[in-house]
Amino acid sequence: MVSALNEIIAIKSDLGILIDEKGRRLRGYSAEVINDELMIFDEDHEFFVYNYKNEESRRIQKTIFEEKRKIIEASLFGVDINPNSVKICRLRLWIELLKNAYYTAESNYTELETFPNIDINIKCGNSLISRFPLDVDIKSELQKIEYTVKDYQDAVHSYKNTTLRAEKQKLVKLITKIKNNFRVEIGNYDPLKLELKKYLFAVDNLKQDELFECTEKEKLAKEKQIKELGDKILVTQNKLEEKENGVIYRDAFEWRFEFPEVLNEVGNFKGFDVVMGNPPYISAPTMTQNNPKLRDEISNSARFTTLYQKWDLFIPFMELGIQLLPENGMFTMIVPYPFTNQNYGKKLRELIIDKYNLKEVVDLKGCKVFESATVSNCITIIQKTKQGSSCFISNINAKKLISKVFEQPYSDLVQDKETTVWNLTTEERNSQRHSDMKVLGDFCYISVGMVLNADENTAKGEFSKDDLISETKDEIHCRKYIEAKDIERYRVKKVRYLEYNTERCPDKLRRPTFRELYEKPKLMFNRLGSLQVYLDKKTKFLHSDGMFSGVLWKDLEKVNNKSITASITRYSNHSRKEMEEFSKNIDLRYLLGILNSKYAQVLLTNIRGGGLNIYPEHLRNLPIPNATEKQQKQIITIVDEILAAKKSDANSDTTEAENKIDKMVYELYGLSEDEIKIPAAEQLVINQYDANVN
Repeated sequence: MVSALNEIIAIKSDLGILIDEKGRRLRGYSAEVINDELMIFDEDHEFFVYNYKNEESRRIQKTIFEEKRKIIEASLFGVDINPNSVKICRLRLWIELLKNAYYTAESNYTELETFPNIDINIKCGNSLISRFPLDVDIKSELQKIEYTVKDYQDAVHSYKNTTLRAEKQKLVKLITKIKNNFRVEIGNYDPLKLELKKYLFAVDNLKQDELFECTEKEKLAKEKQIKELGDKILVTQNKLEEKENGVIYRDAFEWRFEFPEVLNEVGNFKGFDVVMGNPPYISAPTMTQNNPKLRDEISNSARFTTLYQKWDLFIPFMELGIQLLPENGMFTMIVPYPFTNQNYGKKLRELIIDKYNLKEVVDLKGCKVFESATVSNCITIIQKTKQGSSCFISNINAKKLISKVFEQPYSDLVQDKETTVWNLTTEERNSQRHSDMKVLGDFCYISVGMVLNADENTAKGEFSKDDLISETKDEIHCRKYIEAKDIERYRVKKVRYLEYNTERCPDKLRRPTFRELYEKPKLMFNRLGSLQVYLDKKTKFLHSDGMFSGVLWKDLEKVNNKSITASITRYSNHSRKEMEEFSKNIDLRYLLGILNSKYAQVLLTNIRGGGLNIYPEHLRNLPIPNATEKQQKQIITIVDEILAAKKSDANSDTTEAENKIDKMVYELYGLSEDEIKIPAAEQLVINQYDANVN
């Protein structure tokens, strides 16, 4: 909110329309936003410092203060479900005004100008839950109440400008009374109330018909209809009671009448010229687990038409934001990258493409915008009109990098959405396209590693992870140990040693896993960023839960435990016997080449969306080409060359060999020439992405 305030003032300065109370421009002064702070500079680009004894200085200070005040009062509106966030926002706006507070002439420059009441535009509530729709026409109903929309607008305006405590309290009561009047009248148009009236009316008609003689069959039919209508009435009444008194609606926010500034003279909702935001990043599983009733309420609301499959919470926020716009209004939100290519965003993408103007999508994949977030982002810029529809895809991270590597302008390389990884209108995805293939989980058992902390039930507090690891090998620390940070594609960068076969490790670990997992040849995977896969053929590395292992099913043929059984039950479409047979026809070196290829990164992106984390289900679902023994051998030969080179010199450049594998992989997946261009550009972004993650 503060950023928007400062940017508006800077824009007005650039346009030369930053004027004082007499209409004079601030000639010789400019407003700039630097590190999210509004700075005022004179013509020598010296920072402006307020001096109340200087008339020109007083004019500048007062102008900036009054501009901020006008914008806060008339142009900025915000809603958040967290009351603390609302308080912080109000405080930050107040502090922003304080920065340009000025001494008044009336007090002989001894007292500061009184601050306005800026709290009324920043409200607390659940943006997605409303009792009343935006588009209901209430002109006739408003005539029944004692207040007009103009009365409401005047009351809010007076509240913002009053400095008297008693007057403020009086206005709050008046505003509350007007809103309650609006609430009652708009409530008459509640779809559930209208539905209830329809059922009651139908019952009355059927009962009136009983006054006339009818056959026994007709009588039974009417009784059945009345009973069915009675059931519907009961269900509707329960829904209405839940809606009016339920916990979900406790924080309901009524966009329809909370902001009188966006109502016209007859009470219709005009909308906001610009809607922007950073919605909650709450996934379907998290919401289903933590707040299923709220999810059901949003799903069943007629207000949202784009909720599809396992939608994340930002989807209805985006649809709501567009609904709040007038014709030609502008919408922008920073949202998770999966919006661009995951199935659950399909209906929203279709709505935007079909009905509105998608002006720009800023691709932030590869840039960690939020420190705590585990998902990549994009910024959507949409205009609520279909006129002049066009879309510009911009990737602010890859722009300089791609231009440097290819020695061509970025615009020559990425000219339209078809040459990027965007999938804005179709449900088909690469992972679905390769649905005839088996997946990695059909060949390998995928498992997380050991949790190297003391078991909370049997050895709580006895030791920690650091107690078990040594930089040198000795009798106790006898097993080679690596973590995700220690591997890259095809090589291990660092080895340490883990205490093993002692009283406390692995038997007293919180998660010891099973010993056979580490004794077999295995693929080893990282858990964050782009896919880094190493083949442990003979070393028998141990590793923590910061990594995954992939062991061929055939190598676990005689190993039975709860983890393996649970994995087959939950995740596999095949029997264990079938998967053991599948794995007899595949080589881990072939899988290593596939999984370290550029195209594997694209497949991973398609499966996990824009997330930073790699989970076992992502790995299990990676499609693997049905290669012949000859095709596998071609990749294996080059993989052996790479492994030999890395063994000889860990820093050896194997780019040429890896490019050969990439070409073979493209052919195995049946990619066209145009599709092959995607992973090349994508890999550049991934490389930078990993640098940011690490």
